[in-house]
Amino acid sequence: MKGLQDIIGLSVTHPLFQRTRPEDPEDDHVGWAFVDPTETPWLPGPSGLGQYSSEGATSDSVNNAKVKKTIVSNESADIIRMFNSSFDAIAPSKADLYPPKFRDDINAINEWIYDDINNGVYKCGLSTIQDEYDQAVNKLFESLDRVEEILSKQRILVGDVFTEADVRLYTTLIRFDDVYFVHFKTNKKMIAQYPNLLNVSDETDVCVAFID
Repeated sequence: MKGLQDIIGLSVTHPLFQRTRPEDPEDDHVGWAFVDPTETPWLPGPSGLGQYSSEGATSDSVNNAKVKKTIVSNESADIIRMFNSSFDAIAPSKADLYPPKFRDDINAINEWIYDDINNGVYKCGLSTIQDEYDQAVNKLFESLDRVEEILSKQRILVGDVFTEADVRLYTTLIRFDDVYFVHFKTNKKMIAQYPNLLNVSDETDVCVAFID
């Protein structure tokens, strides 16, 4: 969308924690294992590379500054804003996923989509108390119905341009039927049963069409 693929590197981890020093039989530490060890970024860990605060939640989404050897952010909401505007001087695309005239609307819709859908699937999957699970599932599908209704009247969530709100929704939709429906017990309905949610998830695959 922003054309940053040749500017910002991508390091991919194994989906499951692995031994970080498999060559040392006495070291049982497990953590991130990178697909290409020769391209492992400068991250904190058993190797002691880089510096960062150990406080707060852990996350697979990390914006890492290679030159300073430090983590800039592991909060996806911050990272998407950084990618949207921090590289504008060198980004091939001038698309703005957080346009000023729609920011209030984007912030408002982001709030409940995050709480009820993006994070809602995790509330369902990680719940160990039946009442909490029931509440999370009900809220999740109420909000999916709400988005379905919005998208029955317009192709995108906010205004007349593709924005970060669409990107944030997409990240959950694309995983829903294959992952969350089974493993996180969000199995009232599949996204395939929501015509408008299904359309927007398919269209987001070619979101450049919206931006252009």
